[in-house]
This record gives sequence, C-alpha cells and structure tokens, in this order.
Amino acid sequence: MSRLLVPAFLLAVAANAQLSRTTESIDVNVIEVDAVVLNAQGKPVPGLTRNDFELRVGGRRRPISNFYEVNRAVRKPEETAVARRDYLVLFIDDLHLDQHEKKRALDALRKFVSQHVHAGTAAMLVASDGNVRILERFTEDASAIARVIDAFERRPAHVSEYERERRDVLNYIDQVRRECQDPKHIDCNPETIPQRIESLAQLEQGMVDRTINALDHVAAAVSGLDGRRVLVYVSDGLPMQPGAEIFQYFKPEEFMTPGNIVTMRILQQSQPLDAMKSNLSSRFQAFARQTALAGVQFFAIDARGVRGFDEGIESSAASSRLDSSLIRSNLHAPIQLLADETGGQAIIDENDMEIAFAKLDEHLSSYYSLGFRTDNSHREEDITVNVKRRGLTVRAAKHVRQRSGREQMADRVRAALYARIEDNPLDARIALLPSAGSLKVTIRVPIPKLSILPGESTSFAVFVMMMDENMRETPIRMFVHRVTAAELEDSVQSLKLDVHPGTYTVSFAIADSYSSQTSYLQREVTVPAN
Repeated sequence: MSRLLVPAFLLAVAANAQLSRTTESIDVNVIEVDAVVLNAQGKPVPGLTRNDFELRVGGRRRPISNFYEVNRAVRKPEETAVARRDYLVLFIDDLHLDQHEKKRALDALRKFVSQHVHAGTAAMLVASDGNVRILERFTEDASAIARVIDAFERRPAHVSEYERERRDVLNYIDQVRRECQDPKHIDCNPETIPQRIESLAQLEQGMVDRTINALDHVAAAVSGLDGRRVLVYVSDGLPMQPGAEIFQYFKPEEFMTPGNIVTMRILQQSQPLDAMKSNLSSRFQAFARQTALAGVQFFAIDARGVRGFDEGIESSAASSRLDSSLIRSNLHAPIQLLADETGGQAIIDENDMEIAFAKLDEHLSSYYSLGFRTDNSHREEDITVNVKRRGLTVRAAKHVRQRSGREQMADRVRAALYARIEDNPLDARIALLPSAGSLKVTIRVPIPKLSILPGESTSFAVFVMMMDENMRETPIRMFVHRVTAAELEDSVQSLKLDVHPGTYTVSFAIADSYSSQTSYLQREVTVPAN
C-alpha cells in the first residue's frame, strides 16, 4: 500500500459514533439540490410545493423528479427514523480567529449544538491552524460535542505571526513618514517600505492558502455522505486581497522629499498594480465552484462582528488612518462569495454570537430538496432554482455535476471514515488479520447475492481506504474479484496491504459488477510493530 498522507490530519480525540437510522434511498441518476426559500425579512418560508419551484440546468428548464420539504422544527419526538440526515462540519479557523472572538464564538456554538444536534442531525468538530484537526467525528450526541468544545476552549488561540508582522510594518511606515516630514532629518528611506508590504502580503496569502486547502480537504472528505452536507466556518473573515489595507495605508506622496520626488511618483503609479498581485479572487472562485460541485453548502459565522477592524494596532496613528470599511469588505467578500455559490449564508456584522447562530439554525431547520434526472454526461453544469411566488428569494448551489458510480463509491468509502455507514445488502463478511507491518483482509460474499448472467463471468469490486488514529488517510485502492466455478457458496477475495504500525479505521465498499448493489462496511484494527 502507498505511504500514508502525512500532512492531512494531525489530531483526533473521538471514536466512531453510532448514528440514528435513516430511511433514505438514493437514485444515482438523480441529482438533489437543497434550497432555502426566504421572505423579505430573511426568514425561511415553509409549506411550498413542487409547483412553486422552477429548475434550470445549463439554461434549460428541467422537470423536478424528486421533491420534499424538511422542517426539523416540527419533527415529532416519537419518530424513530429520519427521512434524511443533515451533516454539519463545524470548522473553527484558529489561523483567522483571535482569543477573545474565539471564546465568544465557542460559547454560542455550545448552545447551538445543544439545540440543533440530535437524531437526524450529526455534527463533526474541526479546528485548523493550517493543518486540520478532527476534534470529534460525526455524532448525533450533542453532549459529546459540548465536552470537546470545553476542552478546545482552554487551548490558546493560534498566535498569528501575521498580526505581529502587520503591527511592525505599520509602525515602520509611521516612523519613516515622521522622518521624511521632519526637515531636520535628512536621511529617510521610504524606498524600503514596498518590499516590506509585499512580504507581509505574501505571508498572509500563505495563511489563506493553508486555510483554503484545509477547507477543501474537509469538503471533499464529506462529499460522499447522503443527505444535506453543510460546512459551518467560524473565523474573523478571510481576505480577498492580502495586505490590501497596508498597501492603501502607504501613500508615497506623504514621503516626498527634494531628493526622492521621481522615485515616489513612480511608486505612486505602480502601487495599485503591486496591490493586485496578491488578489485571490480566482482562487476563491475555483474553491467555491468545487465546493458546490461536491454538494457541500458553505455557511460562515463572522466572529468579529462590526467591532474592532483596527483593534490590536499599537500605533495610534495607524488606528486612526486605516480604512475600516476596506478591511471589512476585504474580509467579507470571500465568505460571501462561497456562501452565494454553494447556497449557504454568510452571517456577518452581528456582534451577538447567539443571534448569529440562531440565524444559522433557521436556515438549517427548514429547507427543500429538489431532484432532477441527469443525462449521464458527467459534465459540470450551472444551475438556477427560482420560486414563482413574488417577494421570495432562493438560496441554492449554482453548480452541479453528476458523479459516476465509481466516483460515488470512492467518495462514500472515504466519507465513512468520518461517519460510520453500515449498509450490507450483499451480506458481505470481512475478516482482518494484522501482523507486523501488514494487514491481511479476507472478504466473503455469498454467491446467491451476486448477479449471475448466463454465459458471462461474474465479478465484484472492492474499494478500501484506511485512516489512522491521527486522521491520516491512505489513498483509496480498488480490486476486482472474478468469481470462479469452484466457488459454490462464498466468493472469497484475499488482500494483503502493507501498513505502518498503528490503529486504523478501515472502510470498504463491495460492489456487484452487474447490479451495482453495494455493501459499505467499516472495521477497526491495530497493526503491531513487530
């Protein structure tokens, strides 16, 4: 087996949790799109029917083949099964969240979890300081999430190197400005400022790149789950243009002296172009599209609120001169884009975190699922969902793509590492025999469960993927077993996988090659060192 992907995940503290039973069945030829309908006050509107909606894919109107409304707020407590599960990834961005805002956000998150996580709604808690840490895998037990939040709250927020560098650069700009404006000072050197600003912007861009990579990894990991998949991103915002406010803060005309007029005028003309070098709009647009295509909706909670966009700046001059509206729009633009493209919501400029999470709860509790049959082209398509009643708006993903059966199985095998999926229509049995540095796997499938066509050979495919206790994944592997005439009762496939010592979750899909009936199974195993 290939080596483990070491950078992927760094910390895990939870074992697999059992989830409540669902009654959902999936048609691979139907794509489902989740939509929230809002009134003029921004409140979800329940009670609509299929005839209230219009669906267009690639500009062409499509009939709505599947339709149902989900309203968690009115679910009866005696119900033991849910038609469809919601999966919430609660993503805390330690790279873009200071300690004060982190505490406020976690206090509100704890209350939100106690009210919203229950049978039919599973949550996974994730933290990221550039590397993803899964603090709790998917569970419907709100108390389990709350305990992990309590432990995480005691950990100090990631001390941002960027914030220290940002203060230093602002203070340096102020110092050089004073020197250039002091007639007694004949040796100011403003030519060094642009390089320091560019270095700062590159540092922040690196932080944003790491955050996008972490978000992308999590979104891809959960894309194979059946049901509504929601990524709830909690931070102080993400910059579309790293260092934008610092580029604007440096005004070359304020640094002109008789000896540097030409140089400062050149800097004045080139500065707007220099600032645009770090613009990340194309990166965010690509990520937004991929997240929508994965069927994951992006919701953002802005933990900063409307306060303090220049808090933490030690220079009083900088604090009074920084453009807070530029900072705000720069931090909000990416999360608004991600929400718009995926059918989610960006909850910004809200100082009361409990109100912010209450808005999130409204959007998660009441929505519609609309399905349409695909043409099996597997191409990416733009999609629009409209409601025919006046005064109402719809939030839904803007991009879709039908995934092949093989892609869906691979995605589901990976997702089952994070949310246990037990579905075994083939009555497959799996035995694991670990030894030093390897794992022997024996898979047995009853012959009567396989599709046997006259005159043709019968086979089944096995997909397998592993994740260790530190949440590091192996690549997915596929094997095809061809049933022989000698196999009368069970068809048996044996595999030997080279594995580093450790404890693993092993996820399997066993698929009948003709009927496409698929069993999904997971096992825990410890591979010894010797």
